[in-house]
Amino acid sequence: HQRIHMNKNTFTDCEKSLTANDFLLIEQDLSIRLPAELKEHYLEYNGGTPKNSVWHDPEGKWDENEVRDFLPFLYFNAKQDDPDFTINGTAKEEWNEQQLPRELLPFAIDWGGNYFCVNHLDEKIYYFIRDNWSDNLTLERNWIVNTRYITDGFAKFVQGLKESED
Repeated sequence: HQRIHMNKNTFTDCEKSLTANDFLLIEQDLSIRLPAELKEHYLEYNGGTPKNSVWHDPEGKWDENEVRDFLPFLYFNAKQDDPDFTINGTAKEEWNEQQLPRELLPFAIDWGGNYFCVNHLDEKIYYFIRDNWSDNLTLERNWIVNTRYITDGFAKFVQGLKESED
């Protein structure tokens, strides 16, 4: 079967390649089903820095956001594969500490430490702001306030990234 290239975006500084078996382990570990588009992308690029890195909100409701890096699954050579620096380790820690809603899986990070996430239930992409917490709101309300819908689907997000102007 022929491989479909989802986009013209390329990634550098990627981690060790993943296998189909790795995804089974990740899904078991996280107790979720990963979206097919995300798995397809991560078979080719495990994390890394995208050539086109800027998400521009088509509705103009907020400023552009630049992806610093896509987080890798399982492997992170420079950090001796420390799970704190992988998607699966980050997700488990953030979920356990209730810093991130359980349906959001962080796959990329911006320059301010905020996450780009895929909702593993509906496969939509969201931007989650991590440094804007209010003690006057409930946990659930904070999550709602700090979660911004971006687009439908992982492939659409990766294809929608534009080149940075700097």
